[in-house]
Amino acid sequence: MSWTWVAQSIRRVVRDGGIVGKVAALYIAAGYDVKLNYETPVGKLGFLARKRGEAIAVDVYSNIKDVSEDSLRSLVEKAKHANAKPVLVIYGSLRIPRELAELARKFNVKLKRVKPYSKIKPH
Repeated sequence: MSWTWVAQSIRRVVRDGGIVGKVAALYIAAGYDVKLNYETPVGKLGFLARKRGEAIAVDVYSNIKDVSEDSLRSLVEKAKHANAKPVLVIYGSLRIPRELAELARKFNVKLKRVKPYSKIKPH
């Protein structure tokens, strides 16, 4: 990876952020400005991504079994306080159960799945 500001911020986020950092690096490569561990009055988000006036509140889970109705509700509340759209990212899971997809649709939460990767190249 060549030395650019984007490449350096991706490397720093991946190094310091763990799984959340790997997902945040994808958003940085797509042109978003990312703040890890964003604090809201309700709780802490995985990260907050902004691009051209659009804000996305992201929570990252590595195990699909950890996601419940309460976690979706808390994500929606945190997103309201951050004036952002809620997105739930599942890292490394093979399938998203139908029940979870229906719950996410009910709460207006966008579900995304990210496959594990070793290297990322900014555009």
